[in-house]
Amino acid sequence: MTTPEELAAAAKALMKSLGLSGIKIATNTGLSTGTISELINGKSFPRDETWELFVTGGCGQPWEMWRQARARAQRDLLRRRPPEELADRLEEAQERIQALESAAIEAAKRLALLEEQVAAIQSARSSERRAEDEEAAQRRQENAADVARQRQFGRALLTEVPVDFEHTMADGAWLAADVDGFVARVRDLALTSMDELRIFLATTPMSFPYAAMGDIGYYKEGVREYMVRLRLFASMYSKVSPEELDEMLASGVGGS
Repeated sequence: MTTPEELAAAAKALMKSLGLSGIKIATNTGLSTGTISELINGKSFPRDETWELFVTGGCGQPWEMWRQARARAQRDLLRRRPPEELADRLEEAQERIQALESAAIEAAKRLALLEEQVAAIQSARSSERRAEDEEAAQRRQENAADVARQRQFGRALLTEVPVDFEHTMADGAWLAADVDGFVARVRDLALTSMDELRIFLATTPMSFPYAAMGDIGYYKEGVREYMVRLRLFASMYSKVSPEELDEMLASGVGGS
């Protein structure tokens, strides 16, 4: 088999010897019946892959002998073509190569542009993250400074407004247990949060239950004076700026 015609005739003879129809081969290979008809009748010269599928998948034959026969037939077919046709095919191939090269260059340009855009987006996001991290760090520093300032002011408050009222069992005294609970709450808040302490003082009534006969109490005048002084001193915290507050604390407001 050295010519396309001989190759096509051999393929038709192979089908006949195996008792195969075009429909059967089409079913086994996925090739169309039209393609199979053109192949065995020499109407076209299919690609190598189509021939291999016909031979191996459709007819169940080894490919190598047929591959060599197709190569010989293809060389014969090329020798038959006039130079003009070959020149046209060469020119067409060159045009396709140029088109592919142009497409590759354009694709490379688009890729470079996309890479620049991605880099710009990543840089912007990185800058945003750095700015957010810096803001968060600044807020943490400010919060830490505010907490430290509140606790320092709270200690000054406890020193400036000491608990100096005395126990009594006289009539009209306020119950010591309730007053002691109030004082303990003031101490806890003064050492943790002046903001919460101010709210606590503003919402706590200026009175306590009276002590029953035989119960220990505190003179209400002394307790009330203590509460008034607490509110006045605590109100200073919200009326001055952090800078002024730092100066007050540095100057020894409230003693040690």
